Amino acid sequence: MHNKTQDNIASVSLKNIVKKFGDVEVINGIDLEINDGEFVVFVGPSGCGKSTLLRMISGLDDVTSGSILIGDKDVTRVQAAKRGVSMVFQSYALYPHMTVYQNMEFGLKIAKTPKAEIRKLIADAAEKLQITELLGRRPGQLSGGQRQRVAIGRSIVKQPLIFLFDEPLSNLDAELRVGMRIEIADLHRELKNTMIYVTHDQIEAMTLADRIVILRDGNVEQVGTPKEVYENPINQFVAGFMGSPSMNFISATYNGTGGFDVYGKNLTSSLKLSNVAKDEIITIGIRPEHLSLDGSLEFSLIVKVEATEYLGGTLFIYGVTEGGEKITIENRHDKTPKIGNKITVGAEMSYLRFFDKNKRRIHRK
Repeated sequence: MHNKTQDNIASVSLKNIVKKFGDVEVINGIDLEINDGEFVVFVGPSGCGKSTLLRMISGLDDVTSGSILIGDKDVTRVQAAKRGVSMVFQSYALYPHMTVYQNMEFGLKIAKTPKAEIRKLIADAAEKLQITELLGRRPGQLSGGQRQRVAIGRSIVKQPLIFLFDEPLSNLDAELRVGMRIEIADLHRELKNTMIYVTHDQIEAMTLADRIVILRDGNVEQVGTPKEVYENPINQFVAGFMGSPSMNFISATYNGTGGFDVYGKNLTSSLKLSNVAKDEIITIGIRPEHLSLDGSLEFSLIVKVEATEYLGGTLFIYGVTEGGEKITIENRHDKTPKIGNKITVGAEMSYLRFFDKNKRRIHRK
């Protein structure tokens, strides 16, 4: 791989990036800094602009306005092949009539790389990805996971400064996805290149990323470590999007002195919230794993059980509150309640998150 010099520091700076298709603006002036050697994941629902943003970094899509810098170099109008990036796609895009070796050497031959260097680059990449024994096969003779390794290998031999991944695991089954996630994480630790990875799967985002960029409707909602965005979401969208099962949301009225009225029941507390008026309607967020079958805790609710899922080490209880709001409890220790029964669930106040009528996070004083 490249030895880092001032000319090939692979930080990425996006400055007020706008992308329009006709009159439709799909990226709305994004500013973002990605550090050299960082693994950053773009995540968000379908249509949020994450793949478009990646394609603009790669040079496959033009920027309507704004600028992209790789290191200190403005690459906004530089063609894709000269940016020092390599992209791995959802579709493996392998030539079916070529062997694995020929697929991996194709770009190097076009670049007139010496044959001896090609052999060494392919041998090194194949060893890293454990595909040495596959070099003589054609793509049609490979499994999906093997083809994805070949596609990644084809990127490695180009010795890019930056790897770009566009939903590379979405065509694989669940078990293979877990294995490939581990392999990609190991690859990043070994190569230490900057990697930018697009997915709609927030488990991939949480397990791979140094930092996660959460996008919605062409805007960046929040940037942070997996722990930051999970434990301290900036708004209700991020809170609901990150986590599986997603966060529960309960309507409440704040009494001005730290307590809440929830479905007509007053929950007293000394919890003071910033910039919230007495009798203001707020939303309380609580993650399924923070609810227990303990009604003696400060925050408690009565829930009618609608369904349960036993998964060995975990039991999921799906129910409905007295206010008609759906709720999920992740339970590891207690007996399975009967469907149709009413149970009392509780949580410690420190686990609650609060959101105002505009779905923005309310912080404690």
